[in-house]
Amino acid sequence: MKLTRLIAPCAALALAGGWYVGVGAPDRRFETALRSLRASDVEQVNYQLLAIEPSVGLQAQASLLRGWLMLMSKDRDDFLRTDAAIEELSDAVEDDDKDRALALALLGRARYENRQLREALNLLERSLELDPHEVEAHRWVGVVLYELGLYLPAIPHLEEVALREPSNGRLHRLLGIIHRERGEVLGDAFAFGAAVEAYQESLRRDPSPPDAQDVRLELARCFFYRNEWDEALDALRPCADTPDCLTLRAECYYSKGELARAVEYVDRALEQAPDNSHALSVKATLAMAKRDVPQAAALLERAVDAEPADYNLRYRLVQAYHHLGKEELAARHADEMETLLKLLEEQSELTRRALTETDAAMRFRLAELSERLDDHEMAKSWRKAAELLVSPTQRPGLQPPAP
Repeated sequence: MKLTRLIAPCAALALAGGWYVGVGAPDRRFETALRSLRASDVEQVNYQLLAIEPSVGLQAQASLLRGWLMLMSKDRDDFLRTDAAIEELSDAVEDDDKDRALALALLGRARYENRQLREALNLLERSLELDPHEVEAHRWVGVVLYELGLYLPAIPHLEEVALREPSNGRLHRLLGIIHRERGEVLGDAFAFGAAVEAYQESLRRDPSPPDAQDVRLELARCFFYRNEWDEALDALRPCADTPDCLTLRAECYYSKGELARAVEYVDRALEQAPDNSHALSVKATLAMAKRDVPQAAALLERAVDAEPADYNLRYRLVQAYHHLGKEELAARHADEMETLLKLLEEQSELTRRALTETDAAMRFRLAELSERLDDHEMAKSWRKAAELLVSPTQRPGLQPPAP
């Protein structure tokens, strides 16, 4: 039984608040509702649905709107909600020839939210076969591919959505993240240029997003990777003085040869976060510039204690110990480096493969490697990607959801 009664309370509230269904042909109401749907205007879609539901000839269109409204519900983990949306949208796919591409795209989204990934991708592909420009299909194909770690195939779909939504800055933020991570993980220097363009476009479209600090910090890091230190400092200028921002400013000033300013900023970062491994590493670099190897070694020891899985920190500490003649300590950390290097090499190879291969076991292994390298956020992302590729009964340590 369809759960159309879920919409009824909304209609009742609307009427109680003084809304009324004005004069107008139901098919024109539906066109208005579609424009509102494209603009994510839940209130207006609800309003137009009041006029459309009584029309015998527009039941498939009403099912499409009801299905979308259910997907837009704030209760994102409610399987009952997505099951109800799937039922409504399936009717729309079957009975609405004109809007079938949109209905298929929304049904694909519902299947994805219900963790039915293969069915979702099949439906989204069918949508794009009917209409290669269906923006909702491109949006959700891009989301699914991104969450699977298939970053490169996701890019053209996200770019298509961005082209169709010129005021949406979030899409270019996501494109910036993809290009930046590609540059960091794969050593692709050209990717940082693409990331810079994406972040700048994101801020041009929306200069004051809720995550503006993060966007500007990521943009500044990309400038830094490109040795564009003044541009990085300009990107950081509106940012609050967090330890990450202060440390990156210190790195830029050090690279520009302004050591006094670099010391000032890194010291401020360490005042806020004494165990920040990045700030400790920069402070050690400044100590080495002054040929104060004992201080550099002490700082690197603290940094390694904070980030024991950081290969570069251990490498620098080993070099400092060699310089100080502490060969036993150098040898101990060199052994740890060998272990880390093997993990990093395997991670790099599997990451390259995961860009194009949909293998769940590979993603579970990447999650395990990320955990061993103390990158818990990346581990969480890879584990989610792996779980999307298998049924609940196949997921290690997981049980299928209750019916």
